[in-house]
Amino acid sequence: MTLSDLKNYLSQHQRATLTDLVNHFRSEPQTLQPMLEHWQRKGKVRHTQLQACSKGCCRGTAGMDLYEWLDGKTHPMIQIVANTGCSSKSS
Repeated sequence: MTLSDLKNYLSQHQRATLTDLVNHFRSEPQTLQPMLEHWQRKGKVRHTQLQACSKGCCRGTAGMDLYEWLDGKTHPMIQIVANTGCSSKSS
């Protein structure tokens, strides 16, 4: 895996968790993190630590590292709750 491989994956998928990247590249987090930090220093990747929602239904995503590719276009951070079945709307 090269920096270009990581760039291509993130630019194609727009965002991925560290777990997604580890599984895709069959690599250790300790190998990926310096490469991700390289792209962060270049202003191409944004790192976000996911937090659980107040309802507690997103517990599985709390503490996960999310990496988002920044391609010069404005991409608002989406709420990942859609993939967990949690709704961000108040009942």
